[in-house]
Amino acid sequence: MASKMFGAMAANCLRSAIHPMPSAKSSMVVGGTARGMIQDSGLWQFLAVASSPFAVGLVWNNIVIATETGSAEGETTENNVKISTAPSFYHTWKAMLPVFMTTMTMTTRATLCEANDRSLDADTEAEIEAALKSRITPKEEMQRSKFLQNQSSSNQKFLRKRMTNVGRFSLVSETSQNPSVPVLVMAMTGRPYFADDFRRLYRKRKVAEKHPRFGARLDDTKTHFIFDIDDGSNSYENKDRDFSSSDNVRDTVYPAIPIAEVKDRINDAALYQPLDLTTKLWEAWIATGGAIGQSGLIPVDNTTDNSRSATRGNEKDVESLLLFRSHHCMADGVSMAVLFSDLMDEGDEIQANITSQIEIYKKKKRGTPWWKKLLFVLYYWIWGSMKALMYQAYLFLVSWYDQFEHDDPWIILKTLYDEKRQAMEDGRQQIVPPRSLSWETIANVDDVKKVAKFYSKANMKQTGQKSKVTINDIFCSCVSAAIVKQLEYHRAINPKLSSTGQRLSLPSMNLIIPVHLQGGILLPGQSMGNKIGAMVSRIPGEYVPTKNAKTDNRAQLAQERLIKVHSVLNARKQTPIAVLSYLMAGLMGYISPSSSNDASTNPTGYSVGSSPSSWTPWIFRKAHANASVVVTNVRGPETEVHIEGRSVRSFLGFLPLPAGVPIGIVVGSYGNKMTLTVTAEEYAVPDADLFLKWVRNEYELLKRRADEAEGTQQ
Repeated sequence: MASKMFGAMAANCLRSAIHPMPSAKSSMVVGGTARGMIQDSGLWQFLAVASSPFAVGLVWNNIVIATETGSAEGETTENNVKISTAPSFYHTWKAMLPVFMTTMTMTTRATLCEANDRSLDADTEAEIEAALKSRITPKEEMQRSKFLQNQSSSNQKFLRKRMTNVGRFSLVSETSQNPSVPVLVMAMTGRPYFADDFRRLYRKRKVAEKHPRFGARLDDTKTHFIFDIDDGSNSYENKDRDFSSSDNVRDTVYPAIPIAEVKDRINDAALYQPLDLTTKLWEAWIATGGAIGQSGLIPVDNTTDNSRSATRGNEKDVESLLLFRSHHCMADGVSMAVLFSDLMDEGDEIQANITSQIEIYKKKKRGTPWWKKLLFVLYYWIWGSMKALMYQAYLFLVSWYDQFEHDDPWIILKTLYDEKRQAMEDGRQQIVPPRSLSWETIANVDDVKKVAKFYSKANMKQTGQKSKVTINDIFCSCVSAAIVKQLEYHRAINPKLSSTGQRLSLPSMNLIIPVHLQGGILLPGQSMGNKIGAMVSRIPGEYVPTKNAKTDNRAQLAQERLIKVHSVLNARKQTPIAVLSYLMAGLMGYISPSSSNDASTNPTGYSVGSSPSSWTPWIFRKAHANASVVVTNVRGPETEVHIEGRSVRSFLGFLPLPAGVPIGIVVGSYGNKMTLTVTAEEYAVPDADLFLKWVRNEYELLKRRADEAEGTQQ
């Protein structure tokens, strides 16, 4: 605004003050082109006022005064103002300074240019303004732009804060077919739940005060958060933000078709309905009014009993759904879960439990001798970093070597799938295919812990290692076995692959496991953010190295697979690979180019962070060494929680697939129930329900073998 005002005023001034005057003795050259004669020294006085305080030097220092006689030392005096053509800037400024100071106190002199107001065509005005601007040096232009930006920011009620490098990486590493938008679906029972209820509770619990990013958005450059500032507030806590019909929360119609319509909405949230990051970073869709169990999200084994008891208690109880989606640039999945812990009736108890666990950890650390801390630094951080980097180099090399041993099965399947879709589309515009989705409650948490304890003892007997098999190890092993079954399925139904079984093979596979650097919690008073790293490990695929095991004994093979998976993952946990990957992601986010994709040009409608020519997604695919699957573990409350008296019956998280990874698994626990969700590409997993069935079958093999061994011992 200031630059336009300066240009217009300067143009009007030049229009009225510069015209041929035969009696004048000096001429003015602007940008090297003679424009006329100076009629009155008020021109300089006006320019001093119009461009003060910072532009005085810019204009005065770039106007050349030359006499018609051509004398290098010529000068003219008019209205007691001495204008020298000598090359000395000091004398020129010294002569003009009294005039500037006098003019700044006499604002009425600024109307001098308006006295002889004449019409000036737009081309001439633009030419004069361009000539004036052309004399500004880059340094001066940068200072001027910074001043205008600060002036503009002071007049608008928002605050800009630079994104973290890891948050930036989540933007530049996504593609048009792989937006980084995780989705959480929650089912609750009780009285109806509407968007207004969410808004009211959101304000009551002061979520935006605790975590300001919930009230943030991105600027046009996709490098800074913008926080709206309320009237009369000096912070960006956004305490009294007014939710409207176009805000983050909205009501939707309850799904009429169980499961299928819920899957469609999850695909819409993750792929097809754009999330404009310049207006909001998250969104919640709420649907209410269904019969208990109608959506298919509540586990089948307890739907009937709970619905009957609820009906006896209150016939008006219904099932309500809350679908929450957000971009990873705002926060990681653990941080996003904080929103719901703040909304829960048991939120204070959850925070108190976290605080007590932290105190126990601190007390344990204080009792550690100094020499143990030194050994930990040497072994874990120094030697562990070396091992982590060497293992990553090994993954690069073996992945490069695999292309000579066998074709990538996922590339083969994608090629066949694309050919089939292209024939079905018959030349019409291709859209991004939907994700294959499914969820299932596999077992009780206590039962899985017993299985893990049994195989920890078996691992110690077989390998001599005292490491403990974890729940995550068990389901990573089960998922790898299900992937082997999936490849067998493709060879069986596809005629092009059945005759060349060796072509579609996967002896070993690479697995990605996201790791939260703070153990899956936020410290008291800590705001949300991106504290997530990852580790890539090579686990058995179709080939499982066995010792004294019969190949036809499926239970024995399942045990051998689990022990091998545990051995690999446990070795990776002894290194700071998650921290190193976090730092590397931050570096890539810092040096990556800015966003250049337009939402209107993408098949999904999302404005993603990486341009079509960006190297960041390519580097990301190389970093995970052509991984086949990503498995993340989300630990929920151990007991049932409530939202204003409504019972939360189900938590389901759906992972955004990284570029090049065809399968994503979320292993979640809530209320002593282990639930798995699948998000997969259709070319890799056409039937996600069948895939989860194979995962469950592998777990049943492990559990049966553990039960039989314990029964024999008893």
